[in-house]
Amino acid sequence: MRTIIIRYGIILLLIITSVARVYGQAVEENEKVRTFLDNMFEPLDKSKVPHGLLRDFAFELVDMDRFDGSSLTETNSIDRQTYEMLLRTIRSSAVTIKPFEDVGNILVKQNSASSSPSTLTISALAYQYSVIKANALTDNLIQYNNGKVSDNYKNGTWQNPYETRYVVGFCGQDSILTSSSVSFKLDPNCWFTNLSCRTIEIDTGSGYRSINIGSAITENYTTDGTKDIKLRITLTNGKQLLSHTKIQVIGNTLTRSLANDYYLNYPQAIITGEPYRGLKTKAEVFVAYAPSNHTGRIKKPFIVVEGFDPRTRKKDGTVINKGSTTMASFYNNCISSQSIHCPDLYLNYDIVYVDWDYSEEYIQANANTLIKVIQWVNAQKDNLDEVATNVILGQSMGGVITRYALRKMENAGMEHQVSLYISHDAPHLGANIPLGALYALYGLSSFLENKKTIGHFADKYADSGTLLTAIEKIAHSHAAKQLLVNYVDYGGELNNSEHYIWQNELATLGFPRGDNGREFRMLAIANGSYFVNTLPTSYLKVDFSASSDLIGLLPLVRWLTSPVLAWGLNDIWVGLLNLVPGKTTIKGLVEINPGTSFGGKVTDINLRYIKKCLWLVDVRHTIFSYAAHMNSNLLYDTYPSSYYDLAEAKKKIEGNQEDGIPIVGKYDYNVSMWNSIPFIPTSSALCVGHGQQNPTPNMFLQSPDIDNSPFGANIYKFAGLSSKHIDLPPLVLEWLNAQLDFGIIGPKQGFNGSRYIVNSKNIYNIEWSTNNPDIATIDQSGILTVTGNGIVRITAKGGNSLESSIEVMVGTPRFVLEDAIRKPGFYEIKSKCIDSQYAEFLNKYKNVLLYKWGIKTNDQPLVWFTSESPELHISTLEDNDNTTVYLKIIDSEGNESAPLFVRISGQDIYDLTYKTLVFNKDGRLFNDKGIELFYDFVTMPLKYRDETYDEFSNAEWSPVAAIVINDENVPRGIPWKRKGYIRDIIPPSEKERILSSPDGKVMIYKLQLLNFDGEIVQQTPFTIMYKSNYPNN
Repeated sequence: MRTIIIRYGIILLLIITSVARVYGQAVEENEKVRTFLDNMFEPLDKSKVPHGLLRDFAFELVDMDRFDGSSLTETNSIDRQTYEMLLRTIRSSAVTIKPFEDVGNILVKQNSASSSPSTLTISALAYQYSVIKANALTDNLIQYNNGKVSDNYKNGTWQNPYETRYVVGFCGQDSILTSSSVSFKLDPNCWFTNLSCRTIEIDTGSGYRSINIGSAITENYTTDGTKDIKLRITLTNGKQLLSHTKIQVIGNTLTRSLANDYYLNYPQAIITGEPYRGLKTKAEVFVAYAPSNHTGRIKKPFIVVEGFDPRTRKKDGTVINKGSTTMASFYNNCISSQSIHCPDLYLNYDIVYVDWDYSEEYIQANANTLIKVIQWVNAQKDNLDEVATNVILGQSMGGVITRYALRKMENAGMEHQVSLYISHDAPHLGANIPLGALYALYGLSSFLENKKTIGHFADKYADSGTLLTAIEKIAHSHAAKQLLVNYVDYGGELNNSEHYIWQNELATLGFPRGDNGREFRMLAIANGSYFVNTLPTSYLKVDFSASSDLIGLLPLVRWLTSPVLAWGLNDIWVGLLNLVPGKTTIKGLVEINPGTSFGGKVTDINLRYIKKCLWLVDVRHTIFSYAAHMNSNLLYDTYPSSYYDLAEAKKKIEGNQEDGIPIVGKYDYNVSMWNSIPFIPTSSALCVGHGQQNPTPNMFLQSPDIDNSPFGANIYKFAGLSSKHIDLPPLVLEWLNAQLDFGIIGPKQGFNGSRYIVNSKNIYNIEWSTNNPDIATIDQSGILTVTGNGIVRITAKGGNSLESSIEVMVGTPRFVLEDAIRKPGFYEIKSKCIDSQYAEFLNKYKNVLLYKWGIKTNDQPLVWFTSESPELHISTLEDNDNTTVYLKIIDSEGNESAPLFVRISGQDIYDLTYKTLVFNKDGRLFNDKGIELFYDFVTMPLKYRDETYDEFSNAEWSPVAAIVINDENVPRGIPWKRKGYIRDIIPPSEKERILSSPDGKVMIYKLQLLNFDGEIVQQTPFTIMYKSNYPNN
């Protein structure tokens, strides 16, 4: 027995050792491990553990004895992973309070503390911890009973079972330095110890030098290569602790893939967005810097936003893996290994990758998070001498999230600094998962729900739940309901309500238009073509059967197996039939078919029990059966689309086998599977119809003309067979690389002789054209000739599938000024374009025209100013003030239109009870009729005018506060609850100032009434006079 235990113990130890690095990132928080250790040490008096750290209580991810600080060897050099494991081990050893924060946050802070690629930010730990002595149990220093460890006392005296040891370690935020002059910085936020240290010294290659926490030392290396960096800590008791780590110095010869190896796997930031419907989401942000960027900060961002990529989690929420698309997979597969096809992207851009924590949540919630990410990227560029605008690539659902986030920022007046938005196979009109697969998911869920015994055992031993459970969570997620063109709900019904709501919201929002005054382009990549999909008879077909003669031959076997079958299948009839002599067979079928016609069967699932009674007659009993049919005229499976690749899954599950033992039983199965499913309709990726049209078959079967897509000619779609969803093969990368600087530059309002060029460092033979020669034509030099009025699209073709287009306005639209609308705090005056062909264009592009506004109030001079806004707000007017607002439209060549005008007359909502107040030399207060008012008690009630009550009686026009501005233009805020007190309007200090005025002085005050939002609902002057003998004269 002992040999067996030792043997299996060694095997277990090897397994733990091999997987420690894989699972170490969260293992000290592993609930099962922690619960086990907590229970084992629960009786132990934690207050008696020296230093509060107990090695026996920890999950030891590394051998702490290797890092005891006694000597430096080849086996105890510390890399970043080992250092992380040391941190996690120390943290898990705490018997009470954790010695430091979450390790993941520490690593992020360490990385963020580095100011440049030539700075190595050091994080270090030095701890004294406790361990239970090896002889503690045999010498009765401790007790171990029933799996629990407890203190031991002899004659009432506690027995000390502990001895103390040291652990020390350090490393930098990176192991590769791109400069020969390296600054070693000991960051105070990354220094962790429970020891009293006399000195800290670092040997960076030229001997030990003292360093203080928060300071730095510099080493100038004359050669590249691996450098051994040593740390020596001298404690106040004279003991010295040693540690070392290795870095690689490559000066300026560093290859980008080597430099970014760390950045591909560790996020630079974890960012949380504003809530949507009470739900907040977060994203991990990874950055791989361009070889030319040595600032350690983002200079020229290429932001990649991942799509629908749910993470695999355990039942307790712990992440097992981060999905199929990550920074490492995108960079390694699409950038570094393909750099010959995208040299500009590879060499000059900082790749910023946005990896969602919960991509399956509401699209709006993740869009809110993307807004915060964009703002974080822009903040990184602050105060740098040379910065660029942002290029942002949204892959799959990430393209829709990006579209939503950018447009939302524009509507809120937030600058996003994006000059190029690339939508990569994004489902602007929705994504398609074959309806047969969705119905099959419901059918299998129903089977497990009905056959609870099987369902119980299917889920019992799976840490992350069954595969079916995981798929269900994804299929019924918020994002899936929003994106899928067909969704089957928990009741098995086709329910597309969430999709319709989402598409309406998206269509209303529209597409981003760019920051005011900044060039902005949009590109679309569709991984589909307009070739008709090749469809199989079935996407998946599974036939299986199992039979036994033995059950029918032996009565005892029948009696023993009948209750098991009845219980296991939750079917009493199976148990009863099993009692009958004869051959027993169970047959099953699962079939998922494309939806190629209305009413066609797309799902067929059945499980049958067959009993050949007396080996002559088949008695059949259906254990479970489910079928579903195509119930939509929109046959998305047949529409040209990019495909979701199932080749790897096909390799794993496709096949057939027949085996068994004569008489006892035999089985056979056959699994056939198609290698892909249609996923993103090509027309969805190009947003045919601009999202403003109800879907029809023709919309998805025909390639759009450039006016029927918001991307115009700025698209890439496959000419032959469709490609895998969000794949970036060499031809697409070459097109994308060229498009980074293949934009048309020229005025948005075109005139005769206007010049248009392609902004590119490469030389192309450009072929120019317009889509409507009745409005304008363009020659092959890019010179425009105007032939009419309206909106025209100019296209430039440069070979190699390069094509770019822009919309241009020809002619000057007509405007009218609408009547002023009074709102709390201001009057709103809007200009309206009355030429419909121009109105939508001007709504997209805000800076094409200028608006010259003029304001004249009463007898004051006319004041003109120019704005990019077609609307104007002017402050609330006083009663009977007369203001005239003028507007001239200025085109892009400076020509001004004839003036338009609108008149506004000020009107008070309320009448003040007292428009004139008089103080005499005794400080007594009177109204203008000589009636005395009691200063401490009198109020200033407001009264609605007869003509204003109906329009202004709601809450937004009700004052809750006021500002009093005296004759010296000094403002002061006061409360206003239905009415204001005179003692607040004119406080004692103001009263004293009035009483010191010359006799007969007249002072004009202003009272501004404020609503609950602090907006001025009325501004009214009132008069205060000082007459010494009033009311006598």
